[in-house]
Amino acid sequence: MLPRERQIEIVRIVNRKGTVKTTELAEQLHCTEETIRRDLDFLEKEKKVVRSHGGAMSIQDTYEELQHHKRESREVAEKKMIGYVAASYIKEGETIFIDESSTALAMIEYLPLDIKFNLFTNSLL
Repeated sequence: MLPRERQIEIVRIVNRKGTVKTTELAEQLHCTEETIRRDLDFLEKEKKVVRSHGGAMSIQDTYEELQHHKRESREVAEKKMIGYVAASYIKEGETIFIDESSTALAMIEYLPLDIKFNLFTNSLL
């Protein structure tokens, strides 16, 4: 694959997924991580992607806030696991705050119903 073809494919993958790891791109495109890092550096200079530690993010996601329904549909299994573990730390009489982030909201279905605690939120959801 020619470098420009690979770079176009990288932008397509990043825009589709929102964020992607360098290792994942190298695996998908059958090249080294160093090649991907050079491509990402070039694409960032071209303002096609935003570099992040270990990968890249879609330029679209960084300049426009994702709507909640889009955020909540990403990495659902991971968010549920985080919610489950976080809810397990709640003890009797504690006060917790759940913001409107899709990860924090994933905790709601795992809140303990057998103990009393205070819950505050800034979210209508």
